[in-house]
Amino acid sequence: MIHDADTVSPEDVDRERERLLDRLKRIGSEPTRPYRRLRDGDYPPDLRALRPDLFPGRTDFGIHRKEVSR
Repeated sequence: MIHDADTVSPEDVDRERERLLDRLKRIGSEPTRPYRRLRDGDYPPDLRALRPDLFPGRTDFGIHRKEVSR
């Protein structure tokens, strides 16, 4: 991800392009990230949001991983 992409220089674009291409070459050998599944009980069936009692006050993407530090 490139934050504030409208402000990057042409050199930054070239560097990020190379970084992404390098990552794509290796992506098949990267370990998968263990995300929670919708139907495993952590998400109510009527709401596609994590149960509020699991990580109260947290809204970051990290709470959706299977093994999370509280």
